[in-house]
Amino acid sequence: MKEETERIKVLLGLHYFIHERIYNHTTQGYIKKEEALVIIRRNHNIPKDECPIIMKGLEILGLIEEEDDYLKVKKPSKSREELILEFKKKMKMV
Repeated sequence: MKEETERIKVLLGLHYFIHERIYNHTTQGYIKKEEALVIIRRNHNIPKDECPIIMKGLEILGLIEEEDDYLKVKKPSKSREELILEFKKKMKMV
């Protein structure tokens, strides 16, 4: 169980790092979906077919919201530990 928790922390750390990169390229918190995908592919060398998985993870964490052709990128209002606990609850691990 401890090893699984460490894996989740690494996965969440990756998501927050990607989220920060996307947020740095936004204009007033908004960015085009295609541009966000390019940032993920260009900066993190993630294959094109895996990018939607990362985007869905960011959406589940509540860091982005879809609005037509744009993404609304939020700054997390909770600490990393609170978000990890919330993620565990969503995955029914707690």
